[in-house]
Amino acid sequence: MLPDRRFRLVADGAAAPRLRYELPRTDVITRIRCDAALFDLASPRTGCRGRPRTKGQRLAKPLGLAATLTDEDWTTIQVCLRGQMVERKLWSRVVLWYEAARSRPHLFVIVRDPSGHQHDGCFITSDTPMTPAEVVSLSSDRWAIEDTNRNLKQHPGVQPPQPRVGDGPERVVALVSWLDPAVWHWYLVVHAEEPTWPDRPWYTSKRTPSFADALAALRSETWSATLGSPTRDLDSPQIATTLTPYWQTQRDQQRESQSSLSQRG
Repeated sequence: MLPDRRFRLVADGAAAPRLRYELPRTDVITRIRCDAALFDLASPRTGCRGRPRTKGQRLAKPLGLAATLTDEDWTTIQVCLRGQMVERKLWSRVVLWYEAARSRPHLFVIVRDPSGHQHDGCFITSDTPMTPAEVVSLSSDRWAIEDTNRNLKQHPGVQPPQPRVGDGPERVVALVSWLDPAVWHWYLVVHAEEPTWPDRPWYTSKRTPSFADALAALRSETWSATLGSPTRDLDSPQIATTLTPYWQTQRDQQRESQSSLSQRG
């Protein structure tokens, strides 16, 4: 599958053990533990007898190493974080994380917020030619995927699917994963210039919609079209008038089904 492509696996610190393996055409980018034991690369053999060294000199722990860096050690550049260019200080070094990856060299990156609002971040990747800016940018892009997975679990209900036989769960996940971009596409086309969320005095700084806002707007439009009302008033009595008979029918059918099963038993 895609034999001419390489893949980048971006994950949190729980995926650090993947650094131990040489995954085919796949590079791993992950956070590193604050107490990780880092080492320099092993020095070349000098011709002496005996087993060659597998690691070099022990380095400080990631946060301790970040504390020892001076202003001359940092490189200040613009980094793309979640779609915006921001200024960050970067420092990198090829090291050995012997406990996790043995003698395979990895690129270790420290990122610092010049304003001091965010804590120092420590990342590591198996792709040593990668630039530090790419490592930090790709790590921040993971948030969009995490946020999408959270939205799919909480709003469309992908987490507890009812069909759990055969390919049922896979079909549910595939359908809901398709609904996410479909909802966003509709919302950005229809409400590109018009906010749909109500003003809340405790959240006056909100400027961009969430997936819950887009889904609520779509449901409101769908219900209005189904009920024949052009307004978006969800408290309209037409909703209760239309849905109450349906709920009663469903309840009667459920009772009949339960009664039939009890008679058979």
